[in-house]
Amino acid sequence: MKEVLSKEQVRLLLNPVITMTKETSFVEDYEATDSEAMAIIISKYFGWDGLAIGETLSKSLEDANFHDLGSKVDALLDEEFTNDL
Repeated sequence: MKEVLSKEQVRLLLNPVITMTKETSFVEDYEATDSEAMAIIISKYFGWDGLAIGETLSKSLEDANFHDLGSKVDALLDEEFTNDL
């Protein structure tokens, strides 16, 4: 089995992309947070697909042991995207 990336390794890999996003995606003199930059990165990565973005949120909450909140996000996604069919 491959070794899991540590929190520190993930940060080292993502920090340059977060920094570039902060420098290029916000108006001048605005101090964007890492969360705001990650939101843009995730949105672009998934091509602004709301379902994929929502699933990422849900799985992130689950990974962080916020299972109830993740389930609530899943229910909202089911409601939002089932009605579109």
